[in-house]
Amino acid sequence: MVYENYIYSYISLIISGISLLVYLTYMFYLNWILNIVIIISAIISFFIPKLVGKNMSVKRKEFSDKTATLIHNLENLLEGRELFNYCTSDSFSRKFQNYNEINYSIFENIKISNPTKVPDKEILDIVTNIYNKDVNSLSMGEKARVNIARALNTYHNVIILDEFFANIDTKSEYDLTKLLLKTNKTIILVTHNTDDEYLKLFDEVIEINNYM
Repeated sequence: MVYENYIYSYISLIISGISLLVYLTYMFYLNWILNIVIIISAIISFFIPKLVGKNMSVKRKEFSDKTATLIHNLENLLEGRELFNYCTSDSFSRKFQNYNEINYSIFENIKISNPTKVPDKEILDIVTNIYNKDVNSLSMGEKARVNIARALNTYHNVIILDEFFANIDTKSEYDLTKLLLKTNKTIILVTHNTDDEYLKLFDEVIEINNYM
């Protein structure tokens, strides 16, 4: 009887030891995994937000598919960063120059690109002076304002504008770009304009050539 009790005690001790070992192993790997997650999160949080809030100009040389290259590189950078909600399909919007206003009000023209979103005050301020005008009587500069407001009327955080001011004179392009960059969106503007004063408006300038 004493012998059996000894065996039971010995077995209980072994089971307790195994349980303790399993628990310690679990805690070790759990802490290890948590540390890895924390390190990865820290790396992501350091690099990814560098894009947010910055306005970039992308200069191009002839015949290079600059916008496709840009989008490809951005997708490679941000792919899989679900922790920070940077899925490119949700965060990026690509807009082209479009001065083909429909025969409706300025407000309705702004909503063309996103009928479900009501333009906020920041967007409407861009067209304050022309809000009640007939769209058919707008000058090129005024149409550009409508185009800017339309492009900004989006839920996307980052907007890529492809040759957005191609048909606007230099002074108007400068003034409209300043207006555009006052918004709370991150603007990536693809342009041929290489004027130093113009490029100083941006936080960052990237030149894409045929070999990129």
